[in-house]
Amino acid sequence: MIEERKASALDIPPYQYEHIDLPEVVKNPERFIIPGCLEACYELWNKNIETFMCSNLQDDFFYVLIGGLSSANMEKIRDLMEVDSRYFYSEYRGCYGIQVPSTTVRDKQMLTQLTHVFEMQDVLPCHYYSEEKFLEEYKTTGGGYTIDPNTLDIVPKENPELSNVSFAQALEATGKEELYVPEEHRVYTDPLFLSWHQRYVDSSQKNTTSHR
Repeated sequence: MIEERKASALDIPPYQYEHIDLPEVVKNPERFIIPGCLEACYELWNKNIETFMCSNLQDDFFYVLIGGLSSANMEKIRDLMEVDSRYFYSEYRGCYGIQVPSTTVRDKQMLTQLTHVFEMQDVLPCHYYSEEKFLEEYKTTGGGYTIDPNTLDIVPKENPELSNVSFAQALEATGKEELYVPEEHRVYTDPLFLSWHQRYVDSSQKNTTSHR
């Protein structure tokens, strides 16, 4: 009997994806992002700015939606939105974006130029855990759910078998040792975001040195 193969992202035709996590997109960008938006995405990623969605081959203009901005970059795009309609906020998607009117070579170049106003930023807090939060979430693994008496929200319940686990044990059990930065007391969610954070730190240190 031939074992049935599970469907994977690579079974879907290029550019036809509803959602793929950013680390997977960055590993294989040419499959997920149309050529007209690819260079702009590279420019954003090089500044640690996440992309959320891009235009597809069926669209008659290029756009890139941005997954999250630092306060400084958010201020920049808000100011630009007042004077330049190529910078916008999508109420439907709940995020900012950049767009150009058509899909010509010039539009592709223009889309990339729109990214130049942004500055390097650190990764968003949603991409790392404090030591306490990491251990707290690990202890709820397999523990089911309970009702928070204060908010009446449904929340994960601590697994009694894990109640005495230490942070070090939780880190080892999840295989996250290489994503832990002891100096910061943080555990990053993915190697991509750890590398982005390290790039931000290196950039900040270079800037500090150059201004002395």
